Amino acid sequence: MALSWEEKRPAGDANKLWRNVACDSDGSVILAGAEYTRLWLSTDSGANWTEPRPAGNADKGWYSVACDSDGSVLMAGIGGGRLYISTDSGANWTEKQPAGAADKNWYGLACDSDGSVMLAAAMNTRLWLSTDSGANWTEPRPAGDVNRSWDCVACDSDGSVLFAGVTSTSNGRLWLSTDSGANWVEKRPAGDVNREWRYVACDSDGSVLMAAVSPGRLYISTDSGANWTEKQPAGAADKSWFGACCSSDGSIMMIGGTGRLYISTDTGANWSEVRPAGDVNKDWFGLACDSDCSIAVADVYSGRLYLGTEAAASPSTFMSPMRGMW
Repeated sequence: MALSWEEKRPAGDANKLWRNVACDSDGSVILAGAEYTRLWLSTDSGANWTEPRPAGNADKGWYSVACDSDGSVLMAGIGGGRLYISTDSGANWTEKQPAGAADKNWYGLACDSDGSVMLAAAMNTRLWLSTDSGANWTEPRPAGDVNRSWDCVACDSDGSVLFAGVTSTSNGRLWLSTDSGANWVEKRPAGDVNREWRYVACDSDGSVLMAAVSPGRLYISTDSGANWTEKQPAGAADKSWFGACCSSDGSIMMIGGTGRLYISTDTGANWSEVRPAGDVNKDWFGLACDSDCSIAVADVYSGRLYLGTEAAASPSTFMSPMRGMW
């Protein structure tokens, strides 16, 4: 497939510290957050943008965003701040306090297709789960009753498969639940070693999983985490991976980090380089796509936001949410 890319300017003709982006199943609703500035929302596939203000008229470090399949449920988290949720397509927002009335570094957010199941990850603390659209929260403890630097989360379309990663050279592991968070199993794509897991993603039923290390390698499972294969989009070299997304069936994947952006149309078997910003290296921090990857969004840390569209997009169905995704 070939995507045609154009630069979008939610914040005007200026570089921003774009951290993450999310979109709904047909790519019409796009939510993008930047560090030390604002949050932007489009409901017409990036043609026009508005600035929702969950935290008021103030610059904040928007580190993570997520949305459900139709864009009615939106999540946005601040680094060193609070977590906010909208259930009316961004018209109104409510502060949620999974960890109590305290600022946290919300680095990872995910929700299922209707926004009822939510997973929120915070650095140097805990993981939180809601099954009622954020009204109430419980603390699953994949790694036990200890603080961890939870950095990335993902869940499938019905919230039964939950995937979470810790970024740490001392205790960085991956954890997977296939029963809506009741039980968790540690997964070891890279072996029994600590890694800085920076991004996880999954398809709509949780059978295809992606996990990326920064700096390190990309790992993919096509059997719900039972077995893993190392993939090399950029060749046999460690890379700083920061963003990933996949289509609802896991066949189309995108991954980016410090350097270039890559796409696969055969579940990671082969990769090609795409160049939204031209033949230059960039820090690709946020990636999102609709259900069939006919619409994709990629943002650059200390750079711009880009929208990719396929000439003839096929009908869309839901794609599972992931960190900085919907």
